[in-house]
Amino acid sequence: MPFFFIVPLWILCLLGGATLFCFARLRNLSLYVLLGSTGFTVFSFLCSTMVLPIAGKWPQLFWHSGLLAAAGYIGALLAGGAFGVVGGLALAYKLNFRRNLASPHAER
Repeated sequence: MPFFFIVPLWILCLLGGATLFCFARLRNLSLYVLLGSTGFTVFSFLCSTMVLPIAGKWPQLFWHSGLLAAAGYIGALLAGGAFGVVGGLALAYKLNFRRNLASPHAER
């Protein structure tokens, strides 16, 4: 399963984002690292998990010895990850924008 690779990389991104947050000049970047990687992990897990019940419910659709189910799983993993990254980065942009509006003298 790809989550053997995704979860350790996500934990590394969380540690990196927490480290970046300690430096005032890099706090904006830390939100992008934290929220982008978290969005990827959560949405890739949710979308790829949704494929599994569908593959079990309609086995006649996946009669090619599971190749179509595996392709659907990997496709859902990547599509969910892309959606999660875009959502996480958009949320980080919105939070950084609001934070910079709230304190006009914040370091950039």
